[in-house]
Amino acid sequence: TMAISNEDSNIHANDVGDAVGIDVGSSVGLRVGSIVGSFVGSGVGSLVGSSVGSTVGSAEGDLVGSFVGSLVGSFVGSIVGSGVGSLVGSLVGSDVGSLVGSGV
Repeated sequence: TMAISNEDSNIHANDVGDAVGIDVGSSVGLRVGSIVGSFVGSGVGSLVGSSVGSTVGSAEGDLVGSFVGSLVGSFVGSIVGSGVGSLVGSLVGSDVGSLVGSGV
């Protein structure tokens, strides 16, 4: 019975660790993703806007630039966010799992 209960507690600890890891990872990923996405998006948007603006006109350039910038920003943000989120989630999850498993 001792071995079974010990195994059960390890499974429980891993479940808790996974749950906390997913939670923390997704929130950190969203935050980092939005920061990186807005940074990259504004950079790309201003580049595109100035190049289009020099050809067509500054008003149209700004319009196209902000559109492209928001598209690129959200795309990059979601990729970076999910990557960072899963990385942080697995790290936090394994740490929390081992802590809970050791009885802390």
